[in-house]
Amino acid sequence: MNNNHTGYLLVAHGSRNPQYRTYLNNLADLIRQKLTQKGIPSHLDSCYLELSSQSLADKITEFACFCHQHKYNSIKILPLFLFSGTHVMDDIPEQEAIAFKNISDLGMDIKILPHLGSESSLTQFLEKKYQKYPNYTRLLISHGTRLERGQKEAQLLAKKSSATLAFWSINPFFDQVIINLIKSGVENIVMLPYFLFPGKITRAIAVRAEEIKNEYNDFNLRIIEPLGANSELADLITESLLKE
Repeated sequence: MNNNHTGYLLVAHGSRNPQYRTYLNNLADLIRQKLTQKGIPSHLDSCYLELSSQSLADKITEFACFCHQHKYNSIKILPLFLFSGTHVMDDIPEQEAIAFKNISDLGMDIKILPHLGSESSLTQFLEKKYQKYPNYTRLLISHGTRLERGQKEAQLLAKKSSATLAFWSINPFFDQVIINLIKSGVENIVMLPYFLFPGKITRAIAVRAEEIKNEYNDFNLRIIEPLGANSELADLITESLLKE
């Protein structure tokens, strides 16, 4: 076996929206291109943690067997999650442990990489998005987690981004934060929904933001696209995959 050959498995939360799978496939294709350009022998696939007919443990098992058949001796699993929630801390490691028992006789090395949101270069990635709107008060909108660790990560990211933090699912809710900023005299607001891909929630955020614009006329509100399936994010993930 060639020690330089590694299989990479991207694990996303999952969605019933078929467009989400399209985004994930497009991102995976971009990362494959990046790896090929770097001359890295690899096999890369993507899967869902939830909302899939196949459990993550079964997918990891299947993926490991494929890699083993093609003379790869290790696989790396990258959770495409933005904060340390239950899925990152508990669910994915539990599924990996089940899979490891299934393939213990293959001698495959399996490693779960730090989740995407822990990548320090994400701060620069977000900064480039915000810089398109100078002189705007920045708002970072996260889905929200009730785990203290994830909340602290969100607070730190917002601080590094010089942004006010708000949430979709928990306090402080983003719409009330926007209204409070307006009432305090802020005239220009740029909001960045901190999600992997556009979807139902980001559309709902945009609809609510438009309602607020219609209610309060003396301010400007801009919405930045989520992280997205683009070359810049693919570069960032590729570097994460290749770290020792």
